[in-house]
Amino acid sequence: SYLTAKFLKENHYDKPQTQILAFSADRVKTILFYLNHVKQVHFPNGDRFGSYRYWTKAEIPWEREESKFQPKAFELWATKDWDKSNLLVILTLPISEENKEKFELIYSPQFEDKFLTEEKFYIYKYKDR
Repeated sequence: SYLTAKFLKENHYDKPQTQILAFSADRVKTILFYLNHVKQVHFPNGDRFGSYRYWTKAEIPWEREESKFQPKAFELWATKDWDKSNLLVILTLPISEENKEKFELIYSPQFEDKFLTEEKFYIYKYKDR
């Protein structure tokens, strides 16, 4: 989380207008601790922004099966009217094939440790058209 937040700060993404969409919000919220201006992420399984959330039985599979639910998150996000120039998507797995054409990878894990998958983050932004 620290290294990911450091990347966001050094590349000027830690600003009030930045919106972070995070599939695994429970994991990604750990990044917020290190940021100065971005203090919330969008939770697709609750369709809201926040820095914490209440767990329900319906949300647990979203956290544990990102590869299965990732397309549903992107479907939801596509319905929103957000400023794409200030939008980042943070995932704990690489982006699915069907979304690669719209997003570019700007950050990927800086270490390879199969036991620390919860601390691996992939950051994407919309490709400039």
